Amino acid sequence: MPDSTKVDPPLFPRPKPTPTLRITYATGREEVIPLAQMPFRIGTAEFCDLRLPNGRDPRQYALITRIPGGYKLENTGNPEEIRKDGNSIKSRTLRDGDSFELGTASPCELKFLSPTPVTPDRDLRNLRMLMDITRSINSSLELEELLQKILQGVLQVIGTERGLVLLGEGAGDLRVVACREKDKPVSPHDLPRISLSIAREVARTGRSISVKDAQSQKEYRSRDSIMNLQLSTILCVPLKIHDNTIGVLYMDHRGMVEELVQTDFQLLESLAASAAIAIENARLVEEKVHAERLSAVGQMASSLIHDIRSPITILQGYAELLQNQPALDEKGRRYTNSILREIQRIEAMATEVLDYTRGEMKLNRSSHTVREILADVLPLLEPELERTEVRLEQDVDVDQKISVDRIKMGRVLLNLAANSIDAMPEGGRLRISARVFPPYLLLEVADDGEGIPPEVKKNIFRPFFSHGKANGTGLGMAIVKRVVEAHSGQVECESEPGHGTTLRLLLPLQTKNPS
Repeated sequence: MPDSTKVDPPLFPRPKPTPTLRITYATGREEVIPLAQMPFRIGTAEFCDLRLPNGRDPRQYALITRIPGGYKLENTGNPEEIRKDGNSIKSRTLRDGDSFELGTASPCELKFLSPTPVTPDRDLRNLRMLMDITRSINSSLELEELLQKILQGVLQVIGTERGLVLLGEGAGDLRVVACREKDKPVSPHDLPRISLSIAREVARTGRSISVKDAQSQKEYRSRDSIMNLQLSTILCVPLKIHDNTIGVLYMDHRGMVEELVQTDFQLLESLAASAAIAIENARLVEEKVHAERLSAVGQMASSLIHDIRSPITILQGYAELLQNQPALDEKGRRYTNSILREIQRIEAMATEVLDYTRGEMKLNRSSHTVREILADVLPLLEPELERTEVRLEQDVDVDQKISVDRIKMGRVLLNLAANSIDAMPEGGRLRISARVFPPYLLLEVADDGEGIPPEVKKNIFRPFFSHGKANGTGLGMAIVKRVVEAHSGQVECESEPGHGTTLRLLLPLQTKNPS
């Protein structure tokens, strides 16, 4: 017979409550660290779980261990390193709210906080909230939508005015990829300033940081971002997968946020863990789709180049024969030159797409002025300028030479100018200008078109993103960006609906090793 006294384990077991240490540094900055692993080492050595700054003599100061019925703090270093109420201590059983002064050179205060008692109703509410938010973020594999769902859940838990997601980039830096203010998303391109130093520290250490009443703390009063925004509360939590921090969740508030109980903090860290996994999954899916599309386009481009090479070669041969005919008049010679230029353009376009899909970017650099590059481009624009009511204005009074691939940079300018003409179907002005902006040459292609909506502008350099072109491949602006960056340059887009668009290229005035 089955044992009727056997009790099945709960479906959702309640996690064991975890105490925390609140560290207040001499500067006024606060940090909250859950004591999730035992023993917990405190000191200036690299192996310490809490590594204190200004440690000229790397060593362990103290050790926290779990004992029956509670936790114990032991002094493992100099007796004067740990003090309570001015008296040095060797060991002590910890009680909720116990405060200690640690260190002598730059002392900080440690406060032990036992788990806040919560009612079953609050426990159940937090569990339901975590399940609902996790279910929501796991239902989306589109990265932008996913990031907004994460922030919506974070603001629901914490109650701050603003939340941001920052993800890691090269060289250990962070980039804001999503922002939300209460009930509405905010474009990452139009963000007010934030305290990046706090976000970078959390990304570096993998530990959460909380700051309360920043306006009254000397360390933070000197930071323009905090003072200008009048921030009082800042909370930053790492997005971690195993031991790898991929970014941070950053929250701030102009007032004082009601003190979070321990289970709320655990809920936030659990949410951050789920968010990190969901972000990484969305990235992997996006990369897989991107790779598959590039592969398909590459196969298409390769097949297309193979198929058109024979007729293109025949057309080029006939055009060269006509060009050498003595009886050919000036008008005919101009037409054959145009045919040869268009053939070269077709070959360059196909090769460009093929190189992009293969991840290749070979540059044949030489020194040229902007005028020399435009001399290749403007004849190709003339038919479109004549067909439309777009008038060209040039402001290129610059003789400074730059080291570039003349053909590829010409293609960049042609692509940008053609886009500007397309944006003005009823006519307008196409302005191409250049000026020295040390250490760069600044090239601008501007139009009087309808402008680009913010949600489109942030995606224009993404591969396969096409807007307003029925037959566009979505690779034109992605290729522009890759060519400019291959020249160690930068490309920026400034646009506002109803006020036209300006594309800026910043190209180095000199290149040390042209190839």
